[in-house]
Amino acid sequence: PWTVTGASWRSGGDAAGWSFLVGSAVFSGTLYAMALGAPRWLGAVTPIGGLGMMLGWLLLALHARR
Repeated sequence: PWTVTGASWRSGGDAAGWSFLVGSAVFSGTLYAMALGAPRWLGAVTPIGGLGMMLGWLLLALHARR
């Protein structure tokens, strides 16, 4: 099986893919939830998703460097 980054599951590239996936889900999910009426405090969780996406880019860069 292959990940979004094109690396196999057994290589280090899968961590980048999971970081992108989870970060995007948290970031977008909290924004959608607030748009649909969820409590405003959920906005404090949104940057965690952004950090997950930034971590994905970092891991992808480190993996590509090898």
